[in-house]
Amino acid sequence: MNVIFADMCLLLDISTYFTLQSSQVLLVILFSFSINDKSYKSYKMASASGVLIDQDCVTAANDLRFAKGSSKIKFVIFKITDDEQRVVVEESSPDTEYETFRQKLLSAVDKSGKSAPRYALYDVDYDLGEDGKRTKTIFISWVPQTSPIKLRMLYASTMEYLKKAVNMSVFIHADDQEDIEWEELVKTASGGKAK
Repeated sequence: MNVIFADMCLLLDISTYFTLQSSQVLLVILFSFSINDKSYKSYKMASASGVLIDQDCVTAANDLRFAKGSSKIKFVIFKITDDEQRVVVEESSPDTEYETFRQKLLSAVDKSGKSAPRYALYDVDYDLGEDGKRTKTIFISWVPQTSPIKLRMLYASTMEYLKKAVNMSVFIHADDQEDIEWEELVKTASGGKAK
């Protein structure tokens, strides 16, 4: 059975399943379970590196994007655990000072005290003049050039899976301090429209 057939069967109601041959029913149900498992538990999806995305990462990303009022957070910083098994939330904060956030990325270290990569989400507020004020969440992959090569490779091979798990499409890959200057974030968030 091909994937198109399985996709079509997912759109049919349960009574249609029983009109199919028994071997096809089994394959469709197993495929359907696999699809549901992946869509509802994408955080368990392993990256090419084998690193798992912790559910708290997805929860923190949703809190950043959808929370209102006093519970609203401004940024989330993620890291790969020292045992290199999972991506976890290192910190989330309502602090609106961008420089505080930036310094946290710049000062991140690994277990041996060397500069370390991090992933982050940041809510960028910008003004388009007559078109009004906007906010866009940006995914940041901070991989300083001074980090150990093995760690840089691990972060690079895990990035796409985390981006997918937290449902982010706008991102900055930064390996130098200038890459995470405020102006760069605003430029990326606004698609170059904000000044």
